Amino acid sequence: MNTLMINDIEYENLEDYIQTGILGFCECGQAENNLLYVLGGLELINAPKVDCWGKDLTKEDSDKWWNDYKERKLAHFGNKPAEYFFFYWTDKQGLTDHGGSVPGWLNENGYKLLELLKKWKETEFTK
Repeated sequence: MNTLMINDIEYENLEDYIQTGILGFCECGQAENNLLYVLGGLELINAPKVDCWGKDLTKEDSDKWWNDYKERKLAHFGNKPAEYFFFYWTDKQGLTDHGGSVPGWLNENGYKLLELLKKWKETEFTK
């Protein structure tokens, strides 16, 4: 078994490190689904936003992008309360900078976790 040694703590694998070492959750239950959920939420926060200022975007293009984005959020989170809970959680965990409202944007910690989760997903699902 390939274990990870990080800060003098031994983890079973990358999933164990992210789930327990970074997020502070236990490893029982549905850790894999949990990590996929966190990954998807961070990807939504990190999704490029439409910048209408000084661009030749039509209102229809902008509206289409925002409607698609809202549909992706609903598909991932299931409902607005779950969506906002995730946004509040990422802010509380120091993964986002708040800005004027949640979700804000990913900060350095958020980007690091996003990249680590992408690496985990790539290695986990290409075995």
